[in-house]
Amino acid sequence: MARTKQTAWKTRENTESIANEDPTDLEIDTHGEEESETMDTTEQDRNEEACLLRTRMEEKFKETFTLYLNSTDAKSKVLTKRQWRRKRENHNQHT
Repeated sequence: MARTKQTAWKTRENTESIANEDPTDLEIDTHGEEESETMDTTEQDRNEEACLLRTRMEEKFKETFTLYLNSTDAKSKVLTKRQWRRKRENHNQHT
């Protein structure tokens, strides 16, 4: 069984060596096809992450734009001071 040493941090200054007898904890140095698959997977992960970021940005933009349109629509329904004054003047003239 292979033995390697790992370092565990007790404090920042004091370290302790631990014997690692678990073969699943050992690093496996691979070459060839597996390495290229790992590179492809990494590139694919980057592409997926970029796609997710773009999608999230698009959703945020749509949400912001919708809020903007709703606020401008609401503002267009609110009468301005001039409009209130004209409405009052027209009402006073007719009475």
